[in-house]
Amino acid sequence: MITLARDVVTVGDFIMSVAKLMFFSAFVFAMSMANTSLAGVNQTKPPADLKYGPEWTFTVKKTGDLTEEELDLVLEKLPVLKKIFINHCRQTRLCTVTDLTFTDDIEVVFKNGMIIRIENDPGVIEIQAEPMSLKQIKKYSNFIQQNIFDVLSKAKLYPHEREGAGHINIDLNYFSDKPLLLYNFIIDFFNHPGLGIVLNSMTANKTDAPYFDQIESQLKSENDEPSADSRFTNYLAFKKILTQFTKQIQKNSRNLSTEEVLEMFNTLLHEKYIALGIRGLNSFNSIYGPLLPTSRLEVRVLRPQATAFDYQLVLEIFESRIQYLSQLTTPLVLKPIKPIHDGYIALGQYADYLEESGLNLERYKSLLPQAWRDLDSKNYIRRYIKGGSCNKLF
Repeated sequence: MITLARDVVTVGDFIMSVAKLMFFSAFVFAMSMANTSLAGVNQTKPPADLKYGPEWTFTVKKTGDLTEEELDLVLEKLPVLKKIFINHCRQTRLCTVTDLTFTDDIEVVFKNGMIIRIENDPGVIEIQAEPMSLKQIKKYSNFIQQNIFDVLSKAKLYPHEREGAGHINIDLNYFSDKPLLLYNFIIDFFNHPGLGIVLNSMTANKTDAPYFDQIESQLKSENDEPSADSRFTNYLAFKKILTQFTKQIQKNSRNLSTEEVLEMFNTLLHEKYIALGIRGLNSFNSIYGPLLPTSRLEVRVLRPQATAFDYQLVLEIFESRIQYLSQLTTPLVLKPIKPIHDGYIALGQYADYLEESGLNLERYKSLLPQAWRDLDSKNYIRRYIKGGSCNKLF
C-alpha cells in the first residue's frame, strides 16, 4: 500500500508538472502573439520591406561654381565612363555592361544582383539604382563606394558639395496599409524645413525643391498678383483641402485609406519641383526613372551624397523617423508657416528631428554644410534655444 501510495503521489506530481508546463507554454505563446501584434510599432525592428531608390549625381569638380565650359565637359563624359566601367568589369569580374537600345545610357549589372543606370542630366552624370532596403545598403556600402563612386572618380567625376542633387525615392508600397503613418511622415517632413536647409545647402533650394514656408513667403512677395508658377496657385487650394482633411481624420482616423491620403497630398505634391513630391500615381506625374519605384515619395531637397556611407546615413535618418512616427496613433497638424532666416533655427530643427528619432547627432556630422561641421552639437542646440544667431553661416 505504501508503495502504491508513493506511485500515486508520483503520478499526481507528474500530472501537476505537465499542467504547469502546458500553462507556461500557453503563456509564452500568448506573449509571443502579443509581441507579433505590436511589431508594427516596434522601434527596434527595422521595416525590411521599406526600400529606397537613389539618384546619385557627379560632376567635374567637388566645390565651387561650374562654368559653361565645365557643364559642357560633363556631357562628353558618358562615352568615357562606359569604357572605364567595361574595363572595371573585366578586371574585377564583378559586373557586366549592357548596351541599351535607343539611348546612350549605360546599364551595369553586378553579380550580387545590383543594377545601376547611368545617364546625362543637366550639368551632371546621374546614377539610379534599383531600390534597396537600409539593411541591404549597410551590407553593400563598401561595395557601392568601391565599384560606383570610386570608379566615377577615375573619370574625374565627383559628387559636388552643392550642384546636382541627391534625391532619394521612398517606395510607396510600404505605406499601402499604413495611411496614418504616410500622412504623418509628410506633415512631419514639412514641419521641419530646417532639415532641408541642413541636408541641402545653407540657403536650401528655393526654386528646385521649396518647402511650404518658401512657397508662402513667395506668395506674399507677389503682392497679391497672380503667379505664373503653378506651385503657388496650387498651394492655396492645397491649404484649404489639408485643413478640412486634418479635421476629418482627427475625428475618425480608423477609416482612413492610403488612397485618400495620396489623393489629398497630390493636390500640391504632384509638382516636380518641391521639397517632397509624390510620383507615379498617374501618367500626369509619372516622372521618368527606369530603375526607381513606380509609385514613390521623392525627397528632392537633398544635395549630392559625397560617399556611399553618407547615403546610408541619410537613409538611417528617414528610416528612424518613420519608425518613430509609426508609434503615433493620432494625426499630426501642420505647424504655422514661419520662414527660417536663422541658421541656428535650422540646426535646432535638424537636431530635434534626429534626437526624437533616437539618433546620435555626432554620427551625422558629415551631412552638415562644411562651415557647420566644426560646431559642437550641444553648443549649437543651446544657442538655438537661447535665440542665438549664426546668420554669418546661413
